[in-house]
Amino acid sequence: TRVDFVLNSHPVMMAPDTREFLNLLRAADAGGVRRALYFLTHPTAARVAFASRQNHTSHLEIPYWSTTPYLFGQERAVKYIAQPVAPRHTALPSPLTDTYLHDRLRAHLRESDASFDFLIQFQTDSRRMPIEDATVEWREAESPYVRVARIVIPRQDIEAAGRDDACEQISFNPWHCLVDHRPLGSLNRARREIYDAM
Repeated sequence: TRVDFVLNSHPVMMAPDTREFLNLLRAADAGGVRRALYFLTHPTAARVAFASRQNHTSHLEIPYWSTTPYLFGQERAVKYIAQPVAPRHTALPSPLTDTYLHDRLRAHLRESDASFDFLIQFQTDSRRMPIEDATVEWREAESPYVRVARIVIPRQDIEAAGRDDACEQISFNPWHCLVDHRPLGSLNRARREIYDAM
């Protein structure tokens, strides 16, 4: 069975649910005063937007989160995290080019494999770790991460002939999953329709 894990480089979303996400998209699309007013009246969204806009040093040096919860068996919920096994902390290049992330990925994987621990985090308190509010981070202090697997990205040439075309043929959807591990919450229910349409 194919299982897709869709992860994000920030632990939470800017909007708690589908209704507010639509309001955010409309404000962002309108731009100008309407966008500014949205962020002024939604400080959580503004804080997440600011934090998530940082320049990362490399795709392989940062953790990734599911941001939304998933079923784990019949009665438990989890979030997923992928953390670099041996994180590097290289400096940002100067100047910061439009291709620096691609360049670093290419250089790293030419030299060595990259490894991530795949972790789960159980919901231990439904009030402090809600299903329907994707702006709430499930704190590791309240529910420690549990390693369940290791992801190894083998050493390779990411610019090999045909690689870009093959990548463009790949699709992913968080609803490509086992029934006992299906996505939870309104944002994931919306994703089911949106990803199918895309």
